[in-house]
Amino acid sequence: MFTIQKNNTLIMINYYPTNNNLISIDSILSIIESNVICLESIDVYPKNKIKCGYGSKLLKHIISHCKTLKYKFLVLNVLNNENYLINWYQKNGFVKIDELINNRHFSMKLEL
Repeated sequence: MFTIQKNNTLIMINYYPTNNNLISIDSILSIIESNVICLESIDVYPKNKIKCGYGSKLLKHIISHCKTLKYKFLVLNVLNNENYLINWYQKNGFVKIDELINNRHFSMKLEL
């Protein structure tokens, strides 16, 4: 089950798998411009469920919802030492738009 909460600057999308009420996957998006939205976080609880595909289901739902809302770009930042996340986002269509910023993170975007 997906839930969506929205105000003027933030959208929160949560995913609760119907087969397990002990798992939650939460996301926060911030509206940057009329056509750009930023994925601030995706968190999977508990952490040992990260490799179960729940984050991917939520990300697909986020992308679909952003398209429905007519956003043109979904952007995010990833810490430079989190190669598995960089690769995961690239597998889902994101591209790097900036090299290291302050030697800490990459900016990435997805054209919707």
